[in-house]
Amino acid sequence: MKITKLGILSAILASSCCAGPLILGALGLGVGSAFFSQFHWVFLIGGAVLLLWAWIRYGFKKGSCSCEDKKEESSRIELITLLLATGVFLFFLSMSFVPYVFGQKVSDKSLPAAALSQGSLVAKIPIEGMSCASCEMEISHAVKQLKGIKWVKVSFASKEATVIYDPKEVELEKILSSIRQTGYEPGKPIVYSRPVEVH
Repeated sequence: MKITKLGILSAILASSCCAGPLILGALGLGVGSAFFSQFHWVFLIGGAVLLLWAWIRYGFKKGSCSCEDKKEESSRIELITLLLATGVFLFFLSMSFVPYVFGQKVSDKSLPAAALSQGSLVAKIPIEGMSCASCEMEISHAVKQLKGIKWVKVSFASKEATVIYDPKEVELEKILSSIRQTGYEPGKPIVYSRPVEVH
């Protein structure tokens, strides 16, 4: 396989764990998102192996060739492709770790005042299967579409969603159902009638 194709394939594999759920969600096929989360590390490891193989082949080719102008141009294109593929791979790899390293603790003070209005409830909902920031975005987007949702924070680092909602406008079961539609299974929620710390 050509070095440029290996580089492109590695970038596609590495990005599919995060981009795949977003694409499926946009197509209305959110249930398939759990598939990508389930094999998140397989995609990343596969991308790493292909990328490493491409760099090794590039190194051997560069060392063994007495390049002409055409080969020099080809070599430049391969190098640019590999650098771009490496950048894509590192970006999606970082999406798997950044929330753990820089995960912010959100306190009551940082919750929007409008969300804490009289009668609002706070539900902390455990969610298993999230593997990166795109999972958070997909679940958050699905829940925000419901009428009566005041505020949503989804964290794959703590494996939970915190939702502030108006129980007169939306039932908790409807919130859980919207999470299920994205392909993730919510656990038993804990509901508070006053603000709580959000992780």
